[in-house]
Amino acid sequence: MLDPGRRSRHCRACAEAFGALDRILKATIEYSRSRKQFGMPIGSFQALQHRMADMLMQFEQARSMMYLATESCNDSNAGARRRQSEPRR
Repeated sequence: MLDPGRRSRHCRACAEAFGALDRILKATIEYSRSRKQFGMPIGSFQALQHRMADMLMQFEQARSMMYLATESCNDSNAGARRRQSEPRR
């Protein structure tokens, strides 16, 4: 179990990484709208649309994980509840 200080640092690092991921996703979408190939924006190509949809799904999963990590950082009793809910051997 991490001490509260380390847990807080990990939560901040997680939020910072999520913010970077958000900027990267927005930059990718903007680039795909502005970059043209064969007279069309590359964002109109189906193969790239599939990749960007995958990026969006991973982005949303990262958001959920960040929310969960932040919630566990703010919840001082999470470890005690987790230990109580584990099956005894």
